Amino acid sequence: MATLPAMAQRPAPVAPVQQIPGPDADVELDERFRNEPVTDEEFNLPLDPTAGKSADELIKKLGSPSFKEREEATAGLIEIGAPAFPKLRDAYRATNKLEVQLRIEHVVRTAYLNHHVYDRSGFLGINLQSYVASSDEHPKLPPGSVGVKVGRIIPNTAADRAGLQVDDVIFEVDGASLKGEGMQVVENFSAMIRARGPGGKMNLTIMRGTQRIPAAVTIGRCPESVAKEGNVRVVSENRYKAVARFPKWWSKYFLPQSAQGAIKVSTETAPSVPPLR
Repeated sequence: MATLPAMAQRPAPVAPVQQIPGPDADVELDERFRNEPVTDEEFNLPLDPTAGKSADELIKKLGSPSFKEREEATAGLIEIGAPAFPKLRDAYRATNKLEVQLRIEHVVRTAYLNHHVYDRSGFLGINLQSYVASSDEHPKLPPGSVGVKVGRIIPNTAADRAGLQVDDVIFEVDGASLKGEGMQVVENFSAMIRARGPGGKMNLTIMRGTQRIPAAVTIGRCPESVAKEGNVRVVSENRYKAVARFPKWWSKYFLPQSAQGAIKVSTETAPSVPPLR
């Protein structure tokens, strides 16, 4: 992996400054997105009192002598997400423990991407192609019925958890037949998934051979590893923009003023893989 170049030399800040977290340190940012304005809207998100109390306890556990407790606290804060940013910023600036700072950086980066990317677009976890039913293959369906045929299923995604299989053909969503011609069927179905978002429910009707099978699906988030490949058009594009903006946002709203000039940033190029749905 390439070594990150340091930015312009300045006097070392009093507070320790770590590299912005993330696995994207071996590529360059696109200046169009890196220089986009950032705002503090994330700091105005409502935080439920119960979640706020939980966040306070979890932040304390980031410095626990128990590795298991530190890991559980990190995961719990990611789950609470962006509404906990004010508390995390106070904790980051107050601590001088390197591991606690790094864990807060990781929590904030993950929650920032969830807020701006993954929580805004549902993900089923399958590759699709359009399909037109024939009377030989699916005698129980009206001739000419259209659907989407399942290609690859990504492990540990909503489709995998719902028990979908390769070559299943989805013909109905919540009792309504899919509509469209050619790839428009795939576009329409993909748009429904994105619009319902993570946690949304779908009742699918699929044909598996000659069997007509109902499948209840809880839509999930697109895994970051998949978004990085550039194969999920909307999610990949939004992720790229958010990753590009994050160092500037982090520097402006999390680092002490005296440290902002010395930040090192991770960078990333636009995906070059042709996007799929």
